[in-house]
Amino acid sequence: MNPYQHLQLPAVESDVARLEDLLAASVVFGDEYLDQVTTHLIRAGGKRLRPLLAIASAAKLFQRVAP
Repeated sequence: MNPYQHLQLPAVESDVARLEDLLAASVVFGDEYLDQVTTHLIRAGGKRLRPLLAIASAAKLFQRVAP
């Protein structure tokens, strides 16, 4: 099941993809060991539900307000 289709918010998928890029970039510090650890933690998941809900809520609100 594609959660973006289920939420009827296909545009959210591209916003979440941008979020993934920002998350990955935010954990690079220039230290090889630290970068490996932090990148592993970000890729492990579990940090997407709250941002997804925020993006989906904003998108739904915009759909209601937009003409």
